[in-house]
Amino acid sequence: MNQLSSFMETGWLGPLHIGMPCRDVLEMLGPTHVFIDNPNPVYRYSQVEIYVDGLTDLVWMIQLEPLRGKLELPTGLGLERSLDIPASKDDLVRLLTEWGIGYEVSEHHVPGQEELKTLAGGVMAYYFEDGELSSFVKAGTSPWRG
Repeated sequence: MNQLSSFMETGWLGPLHIGMPCRDVLEMLGPTHVFIDNPNPVYRYSQVEIYVDGLTDLVWMIQLEPLRGKLELPTGLGLERSLDIPASKDDLVRLLTEWGIGYEVSEHHVPGQEELKTLAGGVMAYYFEDGELSSFVKAGTSPWRG
């Protein structure tokens, strides 16, 4: 199983996962390339964004933002530095089928985007209407819960 199929099936990106303490992320990945400082901080490493709940200091969302079919990963994950990413929704559907990973087409939460969700891992794939990949997202409970 490759790293993309593992993420789609489990929601884990190597050792990185929802509910992980922020201090463990910082220890594993080191200084961040971009840090968005707000009550719920966002850390960016290569093309991986890690969202932290400011109250619990736990990771609540992991977002992968590939560019033109490539995903650059931080070295601290112990994974390959660059992954080939399916260029279209049809390519991803073909791969998920090959890998035996169940999925469903989800409701549209973002106007102009289509969504696909893996059943086991709960990973969302967001696509623009033209079929181009926007991002992969694994989320837990939002810190903005009511």
